[in-house]
Amino acid sequence: MEQNERVGKKIKKKKLMMNKKIVKQKMNQRRERGEGHK
Repeated sequence: MEQNERVGKKIKKKKLMMNKKIVKQKMNQRRERGEGHK
């Protein structure tokens, strides 16, 4: 039981990291296209 919880937490963390990476990539793409001006 304990091990399963730990694995679940690891997977959740990985998903969060992936989401952050995807968001960053999207932001970079927008910046390259010149949509998001500073």
